[in-house]
Amino acid sequence: MHGLNKLLLFGVLVCFAQTVGGSEIIDGEKAPEDSMQYMVSLQSNSGHECGGFLISEEFVVTAAHCSDHAALQHVRLGHHDLKEAKSVSIEYTCKFPSYWSVGHGNDIMLVKLAERAPLNSKTKTIPLPNSATNLKENQTCSVAGWGKTETHRYGVTELRVVSVSIIDPPICQEMWGNDLPRNVICAGGFGTKKGFCQGDSGGPLVCNGEAVGVVSSNKHDNCDYPDVPNVYTDLSKYLPWIHNVLRENKCV
Repeated sequence: MHGLNKLLLFGVLVCFAQTVGGSEIIDGEKAPEDSMQYMVSLQSNSGHECGGFLISEEFVVTAAHCSDHAALQHVRLGHHDLKEAKSVSIEYTCKFPSYWSVGHGNDIMLVKLAERAPLNSKTKTIPLPNSATNLKENQTCSVAGWGKTETHRYGVTELRVVSVSIIDPPICQEMWGNDLPRNVICAGGFGTKKGFCQGDSGGPLVCNGEAVGVVSSNKHDNCDYPDVPNVYTDLSKYLPWIHNVLRENKCV
């Protein structure tokens, strides 16, 4: 599951051998142009692969699995319509050091841009949480992407967004069992058709104006069943590493 497409966020995350990276927005709507200006499309020579989000003029956060099977070349930013967005080359990428596969967690990667993103009314950064994320069950958050809107459809060129509710960790653990990685947040995809699917990987789970999670994966490339929660990498668990990379301007 690479890339963003439409926003029907539904599907589920990491399942060892059954896990598929990426997702699309399910049951969502077109994102207003004056919102989510931090969203980035990571692209290979074949086009959109994953979503991501700008945290500084030079760095983007995305999912580590986004480069497992694709050679990322550039990002597109500054416009929700990918046909109108500005292209910026990628200088290098840094996967979390202990990342192995999406099913084992630690699904996070930093992308260094070859030039500074021009911050303006159409291109902005999004703040990260300062410490451990204090999310409450049923809290409403949002996720956006250019991924598929249904399991067998194609991705979209215009950004889509959907609201999802935080799921209590014990419930998520019960539904996922031993397939649930550590350091994750569960939201959407359970008891609802709203969630992410193929193509939305790497995008942010946004709560209270902060990026608290990173879209990771769902099971079997299936975005049509509301029985297992969607899973996101918990950004608060990786803040020291993120700050070190930004400070040292190299992979650490």
